Amino acid sequence: MSDVLTLSEPEAQAVAQLATAYATAVPEQRSAPYTALARAALGGQLVDDDLGTLERVVTLALETGKAHQLGLAETEQLIAAVWARTPQGRARAREVRAVNDVLARLAGRELTGVTVSSRRPGRYAIDLRVTGFALTLVVDRAGVEVQRLETS
Repeated sequence: MSDVLTLSEPEAQAVAQLATAYATAVPEQRSAPYTALARAALGGQLVDDDLGTLERVVTLALETGKAHQLGLAETEQLIAAVWARTPQGRARAREVRAVNDVLARLAGRELTGVTVSSRRPGRYAIDLRVTGFALTLVVDRAGVEVQRLETS
């Protein structure tokens, strides 16, 4: 079963604008997926290959600030809302909920130690020690995850 992402008119315009900007920025022989994405966005629905292209373009646009440059905060907000409904965005939301579920178990406990370390460029570990638990959160470009959870 394929995913279908329906866009509102303002979302469709923002996605089309972003895809067109990328189509003009890449060499002509590589512009076809972005041109196809712009056309599909203006049609109001994205499916399959368009979703993969959308996720790549939107992720890059949000990370680099390109979405904000194209239309200021409103475009950036529209693009972020679209991304949140993609398979990638929904997966990231599930990951965040899972981390928050683990962190909720720490509520009301005394924090006895916290350290942050950089494992490699762009990847950080946050070690938390609270009464009864020790855990390590890893944060990187891919998201946040609980790497270790121990009871003491």
